[in-house]
Amino acid sequence: MLAPGEAGHSRSRPSHSKFLSSSHSSIVHNRTRDDAVITRGTKAISLIYRLTSRIPEFISHSHLERNEAWATYWSPIFRSLPSQCVNPCREIRHQALSYLQRCLLSPELISSSSSSLPPSTTTTTNDNEEEVDQQQQIQQEDTEWLAIFTEVLFPLIHRLLKPEIHTLDPAGMSETRTQAATLLCKVYLHYLVRLAEKGMMLDVWLRVLEVLDRLMNSGQQHARDQIKAGAGPGSSGGKLRGEYDYGGLLEEQIPESLKNILLVMADAGYLVPPTPSLPTAKAIGGGEDEGEGEKQQTQADRSEGSEKIWQETRRRVERFLPGLFAELFPEQQQQQQQQPPLQAEKTQPQERTTS
Repeated sequence: MLAPGEAGHSRSRPSHSKFLSSSHSSIVHNRTRDDAVITRGTKAISLIYRLTSRIPEFISHSHLERNEAWATYWSPIFRSLPSQCVNPCREIRHQALSYLQRCLLSPELISSSSSSLPPSTTTTTNDNEEEVDQQQQIQQEDTEWLAIFTEVLFPLIHRLLKPEIHTLDPAGMSETRTQAATLLCKVYLHYLVRLAEKGMMLDVWLRVLEVLDRLMNSGQQHARDQIKAGAGPGSSGGKLRGEYDYGGLLEEQIPESLKNILLVMADAGYLVPPTPSLPTAKAIGGGEDEGEGEKQQTQADRSEGSEKIWQETRRRVERFLPGLFAELFPEQQQQQQQQPPLQAEKTQPQERTTS
């Protein structure tokens, strides 16, 4: 004969086992449902990307103007993929970012834009009017092509920097921020020559530095928050076991990517330290003097543009990565520090004589 406690215990065993069985089946069911949702989402993103290979053909048959062709065929792609780059599901988010990178670096992006330019209908024989028409076409192309920065990459990173987006998946979103920063640097380098040819390099470059500055500061703040979350010795700093500190990875990746960009720009001649300006000759009279004066003026304009790029780059980089510029360009940095006193000594006598 069983004791009352033993009888009660024996009766509870079947109900306990049934509870465990139902819990296990519920977990399996939820996991299967989540896997189905992820599979459906990744397939949808894959289908969107596969459409991009047909876009040049669609544009060539549409006979639309350049801006209309971009808005009709490329804009929907670049609205869909970035929207999934902030998806709470990591698998969907990473695949969307991967396909976005393929789209932005694809030669079809530029070739389809070039093929959408309608043939010139200019009937006048005036060379000046034809030049104006060509300049208008080039300006239109610049506006449409820059959308990969102004309408795709910059808005995407700004969304990733929002706290409500980051809290959806703190560790995963930090990794996505790192991937987005790397993608921005890759795309900028990929189109660097084209940006320089169109005279758009400085404007885009300053926006890139601004975004990297914000990303760098956000990574530092995230790392500080994780340190504060650690209550005492032996604490993991608020991270789960086996979870990597992607906030720290962001702080490592941005300086490396920025170093690469600065060195490439310097080797290509876009990032050049300022040199002492030479007085330009005034063209009066003969054709040779005129040509020489124009050459000197062109060189002076280029030098002024290069000096602005150098000064703005150094000022902005030093704001969030102090010492990086001196590390990459030590000789130029020393010369730059020695130039202001010399210029001040030269300008003081001139001011006295004019007064």
